[in-house]
Amino acid sequence: MLTLKMLVLGIIFVISGGAVFNRLFKGKILMELLAGAVASVTFLLMVIGVIYNEIVKQPPIPTSISFPASASKPVETSTVTPPAPVEKTIEPKAGESFRDTLKDGSLGPEFVLIPGGTFQMGSNDGSSDEKPVHLVTVKSFAMGKYEVTFEEYDKFCEATGWNNPDDQGWGRGKRPVNVSWDDAKAYVKWLSEQTGKDYRLPTEAQWEYACRAGSAGKYSFGDDKSQLGNYGWYGKNSDSKTHPVGEKQANKFGLYDMHGNVREWLEDKWHDSYNGAPSDGSAWISGDSNSHLIRGGSLYFSDDGLRCAYRFSVDTPLWDIFRGFRISKVNL
Repeated sequence: MLTLKMLVLGIIFVISGGAVFNRLFKGKILMELLAGAVASVTFLLMVIGVIYNEIVKQPPIPTSISFPASASKPVETSTVTPPAPVEKTIEPKAGESFRDTLKDGSLGPEFVLIPGGTFQMGSNDGSSDEKPVHLVTVKSFAMGKYEVTFEEYDKFCEATGWNNPDDQGWGRGKRPVNVSWDDAKAYVKWLSEQTGKDYRLPTEAQWEYACRAGSAGKYSFGDDKSQLGNYGWYGKNSDSKTHPVGEKQANKFGLYDMHGNVREWLEDKWHDSYNGAPSDGSAWISGDSNSHLIRGGSLYFSDDGLRCAYRFSVDTPLWDIFRGFRISKVNL
């Protein structure tokens, strides 16, 4: 377009120039010179205008581009859903206490994580059933911080229709419950179903290891029996009745009432010595005995019956006011 316009203007210029030349020689020089100058200036202005319109004054660049309807369809994109955050379960450390949740949202008994270790089980100063003294290695496990209370056991009875034990008029609540071995096993089974956890009665090795809490003496605090009143309820201070759990000092593992209050049922069957006993802390359940181990002494016992190594056996179905239990948990 620019070239064509310039060609036309050039022709006009040539024609105008020729005409001027012709007239110059006919004597009309002054007027023709003036006309030629005007034509030349006009031509130059036209050329400049054309160049400006064609080159400089371009239409603005569009800021948006419209596409046909067929091209305006949005591109389908896949939505990537980020993975749900993983809920982390914080595991307790040795010595820390924790509680598991029941189906109704309430909390179960309180436990303390007991670190694994090796210890000398039995006593050379006690009766024959406490011999021979032997090494036992126990894996870490959790032990009930307190003996199972009426408050905890009554909840089981209410949920299952199990018979409620008598409290002898001493009160229920936080006092340790008094039950048979069968009662204790029924409670442990129910609690396992409620929480999905693996509860059981402690093995004899677990119990003595937890009671000693690193002590090689007669008691969890050493050999000085004058300190017993600081750690448990027994014949000298119980007033012939049980007391709410946790009122005395805990041992070094953080367990309460391991000496006195009520004796505690264990998983093991009775054997009259440690010959052939497991060395890995597991329950010794072989044999024909109908009796099970019971440990810890009670509100009626003297100081000798509260020793860590003291053993006793009772027939499984029997109930008494000074027989209770606490729970262990192995699969943490």
